[in-house]
Amino acid sequence: MAETFIMRKEWLDIIRNQPVEVQDMILGDMFRYAAGEPLEHENDKNVSMAVGFVKGRIDNTTLNYEKSVAQGKMGGRPKASDTVIFDLAAEGLDARAIAEKVNLKYDTIRRKEEYKSGHNEFIRRQAAQLGF
Repeated sequence: MAETFIMRKEWLDIIRNQPVEVQDMILGDMFRYAAGEPLEHENDKNVSMAVGFVKGRIDNTTLNYEKSVAQGKMGGRPKASDTVIFDLAAEGLDARAIAEKVNLKYDTIRRKEEYKSGHNEFIRRQAAQLGF
């Protein structure tokens, strides 16, 4: 469970016309729901309805957070193989085309030693075909 959750301004519209005491109960139950605790005012129809409006948003935010944590534990975004970068450069693709193909930034590709080596290999092959 996430240690935080985001309060949205649009939720104020849901509780604006309620008495302050009811607003306090609604906010308390929103926090309890986000924290995974039992709700204290489930039997109050106004509180239950207002919290019901935001449950889906809280659940979605929590799910996205848990996915991010899981991806972080797996090492993040998969890295492009250096041999793939070398092979593409050796085929004659420029850094921009390789960057698009492997989903990396142009500058990242351009600075990689594998790109430089593959590009040099391409130039050597071209020179050999021309008889140099």
